[in-house]
Amino acid sequence: MHHGECSTILAVKDKGANNFVTAAIGIDYRISSRFEGFAEYYFYKYNLTGRNSSNYDWDQGITGLFHLYKSLGFGVNYKL
Repeated sequence: MHHGECSTILAVKDKGANNFVTAAIGIDYRISSRFEGFAEYYFYKYNLTGRNSSNYDWDQGITGLFHLYKSLGFGVNYKL
């Protein structure tokens, strides 16, 4: 205790697995001979192990633009 302040230190260990079912639609497109791009839209995601982690679960109740934002994926792949 320092000047009337109190602090607590916790050491937490967590283990387990999250299992998901997802469904999406996507497209791949060639940018050049070495680069490919992709876009995908996830329209369904369900955590089979329950709502045990807000970091991994996908909020099924959200609507509108926020749902669209959380459901889109874009990327670029480089061929070696």
